[in-house]
Amino acid sequence: MQRAKELTETTFLSIKEIMNSVGISDPSHFVRDFEKRFGLSPARFRAIHGARQAVAPANGGRIRQ
Repeated sequence: MQRAKELTETTFLSIKEIMNSVGISDPSHFVRDFEKRFGLSPARFRAIHGARQAVAPANGGRIRQ
């Protein structure tokens, strides 16, 4: 769950992608455990904590040539 929290804060991966990357396949299980550990659902946690950490590049991440 700590890794899921870090990914939620620092990446633009979807919650489903984060869930899969930490090895949980059941969304309700993931959300329940995340909420139990951190006090918020993953989406709510990202809304509060993710904006300060994960800033999108101005050009959408594309390399200009």
